[in-house]
Amino acid sequence: MSEQFNAAIVKYRARPIINMLEEIRLYLMRKMNYSRNQIARYRGPITPTAQSKLEIAKRDSHKWHALWVEDPELARFQVQHIYSNNHQHVVDLKMSTKKHVNPCYSKETWERIYAPYITPLRGEDQWIKSGAEPVKAPRFAKGGGRPKKKRSKANDVPQNPYKSKRKYKEIQCGRCSEKGHNVKRCNGTISNDKQRKKARTDTSPQNASALPSKTRLTGEELQCAHLSMLCLCKFKLLIFVVLVLLNFARNVTIDVSAFG
Repeated sequence: MSEQFNAAIVKYRARPIINMLEEIRLYLMRKMNYSRNQIARYRGPITPTAQSKLEIAKRDSHKWHALWVEDPELARFQVQHIYSNNHQHVVDLKMSTKKHVNPCYSKETWERIYAPYITPLRGEDQWIKSGAEPVKAPRFAKGGGRPKKKRSKANDVPQNPYKSKRKYKEIQCGRCSEKGHNVKRCNGTISNDKQRKKARTDTSPQNASALPSKTRLTGEELQCAHLSMLCLCKFKLLIFVVLVLLNFARNVTIDVSAFG
């Protein structure tokens, strides 16, 4: 019942307190009037919910075996389930259906539940003035994101066992590498790992001192390295020319008689 009521008043929660209470009061009035009209039209001895369960039990009656005890009134039977010997009952046809059902499911109990009514109220312009200073509305501060509509459920609320829960990863700050907050809410300093990573990726002259000593080269060392690369390229070119000439000399035949 509480879950049904909470779901019905979701659309009223975002309104001011007086308007919210007034809408909830009108909702309860409409709900109780509708239930009283249903009771007036209903003719059965028990409530519709209990009657529907009774009809389901009637459809499953072929699974039960009735044994007459041969009483003179032809009214008493022992009813036993055909698949289980432990399920058996005594049925007296002279008893009415209401005696086999708990009194909380009777129509009289249903009528007593909705017998009280909600007193109507006058409009706000007809309220009695107290003469005191009116209460001012609190200062409104709009929060980030979409306004919350659903209520905060307690830990004892049963969860759906067939619905998997979303698993969130623990937040880790990208600035100080600590867990529990992000960069926007960080009040710490940059961690040593971040400083070393930034120093490795930064190749500007201002950050040359932060690079490791083996990567810093002087002008003479750079000039020697360039000369070594140039000599290596010339040597490779010379070897290539010699190989081409040898291949050409192997394929050409020289006529000695032409030299007289």
